[in-house]
Amino acid sequence: MKHHWLFIFFLLHCLSACQEAQPTKLEQVVQELPRSSHSYNNLHRAAYYRQQVKEDPMYRQDHQFSVALELLRAGESQEAYQLFNNLYQLPPDSLIFTSQSSELFRSELLRYMALASFRLGEQENCIINHHHASCIIPLSPAAVHQLPKGSRQSIASLEQLLQSQPEDYESRYLLNLAYMTLGQYPDGVPQPWLISHPILLPAERWFKDVSMPQGLDVEGLAGGVIAEDFNNDGLTDLLISDWDIQTNLRLFLNRGQDGWQEVTAPSGLGDVPGGLNLVQADYNNDGWMDLLVLRGGWLGLYGKIPNTLLMNQGVTDELIPTFKDVTKTAGMNSALPTQTATWADFNNDGWLDLFVGNESAVTYQYNPSEFYLNQQDGTFQEKGAEAGLLISDSAQKSQFIVKGVASADYDHDGWTDLFVSTRDGKNFLMKNLGNDSQGIPVFEDVTERSGINPYQKTFTCWFWDYNNDGWEDLLVSGFHSEARYDGKSIAEDFGRELAHLPHSATTGLLYQNMQDGTFRNVTAEKGLDKILYMMGGNFGDIDNDGWLDFYCGNGEPDLRAIIPNRMFRYNGAMFEEISSHGFGHIQKGHGAAFADFDNDGDQDIYMVMGGFYQGDIYRNMLLENQHNSDNHHIKIRLRGISSNRSGIGSKIQISIASGDTVRQIHRRVNSGGSFGASSLEIHIGLGQALLVDSLRISWQGSGTKQIFTKLPVNTSYIIDEEAGIVKNDGTSDQLSLSKEPDR
Repeated sequence: MKHHWLFIFFLLHCLSACQEAQPTKLEQVVQELPRSSHSYNNLHRAAYYRQQVKEDPMYRQDHQFSVALELLRAGESQEAYQLFNNLYQLPPDSLIFTSQSSELFRSELLRYMALASFRLGEQENCIINHHHASCIIPLSPAAVHQLPKGSRQSIASLEQLLQSQPEDYESRYLLNLAYMTLGQYPDGVPQPWLISHPILLPAERWFKDVSMPQGLDVEGLAGGVIAEDFNNDGLTDLLISDWDIQTNLRLFLNRGQDGWQEVTAPSGLGDVPGGLNLVQADYNNDGWMDLLVLRGGWLGLYGKIPNTLLMNQGVTDELIPTFKDVTKTAGMNSALPTQTATWADFNNDGWLDLFVGNESAVTYQYNPSEFYLNQQDGTFQEKGAEAGLLISDSAQKSQFIVKGVASADYDHDGWTDLFVSTRDGKNFLMKNLGNDSQGIPVFEDVTERSGINPYQKTFTCWFWDYNNDGWEDLLVSGFHSEARYDGKSIAEDFGRELAHLPHSATTGLLYQNMQDGTFRNVTAEKGLDKILYMMGGNFGDIDNDGWLDFYCGNGEPDLRAIIPNRMFRYNGAMFEEISSHGFGHIQKGHGAAFADFDNDGDQDIYMVMGGFYQGDIYRNMLLENQHNSDNHHIKIRLRGISSNRSGIGSKIQISIASGDTVRQIHRRVNSGGSFGASSLEIHIGLGQALLVDSLRISWQGSGTKQIFTKLPVNTSYIIDEEAGIVKNDGTSDQLSLSKEPDR
């Protein structure tokens, strides 16, 4: 269940046996990072503070508290509780804590005793005795804790804390959850502290976690996911990661009626260390989907870990794709902390380029973002400075902790633009002005004049056309809470939101494209002025009604951030929260991907679960769509010739009959959110339409435009930029194709 750093020796043995004698930069990091004292190496840090208890008796209680905290983060919840309790049982006048008074210290001890007990209950009931409904609120009867010790201990500490601090909404909220784990919510919650909200009340389950019977309930820490057809058999596969570089990537092939097959070892991924995020692209236009592993995010000075570019070499006789590490030969062998990147054809040459958003964790550590231009021969050249994409505040001479990036041609000028989200209270909308004399696209910061508030602390972001007007809008998740300055977490703000009280957290930010180069903040009027504390997330159309919905993987490294993942459905006018229909998982959510994994016509969701601290592990989940909808759909996969092979950035416009009117639905080929990658096969809901009257493709880069008419619904299409619709036998059908002149 736990991640033990001693596993490093086995990995090193493999590396030394399989690689050249001189270690690479990545091998060096694999060797050195587990021995370092970075914030997430918690067992190592606990051992250090135990030694300090002996060597530094003047601050013995400080060090004992630190030991308990590191053990809690390492997953040793029972021992951590006992150590916190030992300190709490000392006479108040004997407590000497350097950072606060004894009264505040005792309150903090109670808070952590409650947390350690709550974590113990989760470990014993949700992880060891896992159930498909575990930790998904509102808890179903089958998910009520069978081992109640942890929850009962937590309730005792929380109620004691609330006696002296009744306005502590972090504790109120956790108290309600603790009673829910015992099957006693809402009736058993003491009335003064009861929080009643739809997200906590029973509702019909539209989605069910089926990862256990499918063999996809991989246990680990925060990581990324790609839902994609890696072997070109028409089925969507899964590639997942864990930020712990002692783990490796894992590839599961979708075998249709035969279930899922893990092919990590034969695919060549068994020796590729884990990473915090993954993004896919056919960067060399050979028809096989490649991938990039991103590493180092959250680790600050310890985050200089190389990313890895993996080239898909095609398949074996068993249709197993094989991958080759081409990072160095491709010219991407840098080592700067990151978790986010976006592939796009920024210079319109038909080949995908790459922007990587890096983290400058402290003022003296300058880690510029990187901009790699595809040289069309398997290599890239870094041109961040020339393009104006280092991402810094030139006036303040400061750099930023980039947490999310997204790309789209938001102003319809034919050039792909860029949005950059940071934790530092500065966001950037970078307009692509086109290529300079050297063929390098040049970008201009237009954030303020575009109407986007640059001064927000944010995380996950994406461009999408939520209102189907043909123009890309922007969703950005807020990632800031004043509660942390009072010794609490985002759970304080979430509890206050549920109680319909003001809170200090930055809400989600929805910007509508006004079609004139500017955006308007429509967050409140569209129902999204809620806490979207996304570390990961993505969007899709779960009910095939033609409107995009989205799923939030909420949380932060802090173990106290026990807030549920949230799901929002758009009905054409407002976003309505449907988290209680099987989505409200209270473990930390990260990489998310939408895809029709079981080919039944509706989109499912795979999410990588788990936090960042050593013991904050959980099992990933595959949420199968069981919502009864009789709406129709089509699926489209593009095959570029003059444009990039996957058609990334290309626009799709569908016209269908809707009553007495013609309805248009707009999509753009991309993998979705900035943390988690959906398939580049675009799934489009059509509502009750029985026929696609017209399908228009505007190919990114080349300017090619195609129009197809009278297409059957509930069908998957491969569309070639030159040949038109590709039939199952490999031939093409141009009968419904008309081609407009290039722009």
